[in-house]
This record gives sequence, structure tokens and C-alpha cells, in this order.
Amino acid sequence: MIIMQVSMTVPAGSEGAWEEARRYAHTQYQRQPGFRGARVLRDCDHPNRYVMQSDWDSRADADHAVRAVAMPWLTRGLDLNADAFAVAYFETVHPLGADTPAGPR
Repeated sequence: MIIMQVSMTVPAGSEGAWEEARRYAHTQYQRQPGFRGARVLRDCDHPNRYVMQSDWDSRADADHAVRAVAMPWLTRGLDLNADAFAVAYFETVHPLGADTPAGPR
């Protein structure tokens, strides 16, 4: 599994419009092959700064979805980027869950 993480800052006062655009984009991502789920995080100290994480079967699936959904063009057209956004890809090294031992104490 691959986790795509995008971090960005939107212009102050545009948070509602950005969140609406992001909800629409999410409906489009759900239709893409390899999509497993997503979450949007908002910075507690800077409410116009966001991190979006989405889970994919592969990097190829994530890249295809970005091209197909074209989120950068969607937000650029609405002028909702205060600055450049950063994209990073992560892979799961070791899944942790409720049934995972806590480790040494």
C-alpha cells in the first residue's frame, strides 16, 4: 500500500471553498482504481494549512488518479492555493493496530 500525502496552505478566508472543492475531488478519487481511503487534516494552529492523505494499492494508481482527477487544476482555477503544495509518497513499513504488541516498556 502507498500513502500519498499532500500539504498545502490556502488563502485565509478560503477554507470553506477549499474544503468544498476537496470533497468534490474525493468523490472523483473514490472512482479511481486502487483507491482505499483518504483523510484531510487541518493544522490546529494555522487553520488554513492542510494535509491530505490518501491510501492506494500502488504508486501507479495514485499517479493515475492525480492525472485523471486533476486536483491541481481544480484548485488553481478557484485560486485556492496560497503557495506551492508539497507531495510525498510513503509505503507502509509495519502496520500497527489494536492487536499489535506495544513493545518493550
